[in-house]
Amino acid sequence: MGAVYDRTEEHLGSSDQMVIRTRKRLIDAARALRDHGTMPPGVDDPGVYQVRSGGAILPRDANWLEATRELRRAGVKHPGLSRSVLGGLPAV
Repeated sequence: MGAVYDRTEEHLGSSDQMVIRTRKRLIDAARALRDHGTMPPGVDDPGVYQVRSGGAILPRDANWLEATRELRRAGVKHPGLSRSVLGGLPAV
């Protein structure tokens, strides 16, 4: 993976809030484990890692959590879904 990056040379802006928050959560979780033996969130719940991203167009009054529950499950075949919606772009 290479050397650890020196973040003191970094210039993060307001659009990098997710990077900043994610780093803070990771550092806080590591400190809590070191100082108090508190397990990081998700360690005891492998189900949280079985979620995938995606997109869907839903009716305005739909409960998006319920309407996309099956679509968000990782490792499940969805015959109605197609990569053709990507317009020829490679799927990552």
